Amino acid sequence: MGADTTVMGRPDESAEGFPCYPTLDLTVCSSCNRGPARRLVIRRHVGYLAMQRFIRVEPVLCRECGTRTVLRYTKRTLIQGWWGPISLFIANPFTIAMNLVALVQARRTPSPEYTIQPKGIAT
Repeated sequence: MGADTTVMGRPDESAEGFPCYPTLDLTVCSSCNRGPARRLVIRRHVGYLAMQRFIRVEPVLCRECGTRTVLRYTKRTLIQGWWGPISLFIANPFTIAMNLVALVQARRTPSPEYTIQPKGIAT
């Protein structure tokens, strides 16, 4: 594979069948630039009387930022997620359960130990 792995706007596939994207360092937090970090799937649910809204983010976060973000999204879900019959019995409990999984994943990430210097900044 060459430097450009896209064909017609789509990524090429590697030998394993996964898309090839430019190399990204997923070991540093996208919030504080510390590592180690991991990708978390964090959800939020807002229930309305006749509608509902799902929010899903997949940031790469360290242990501290991941825990803080999961708890913030879960708190908002606990306040805003119950206002509808489907939200009350299905959607909100599912969202809370999935956020508990994300919280466990965040807490299992080792404590951040180092800071990555942003490119272009001299020390």
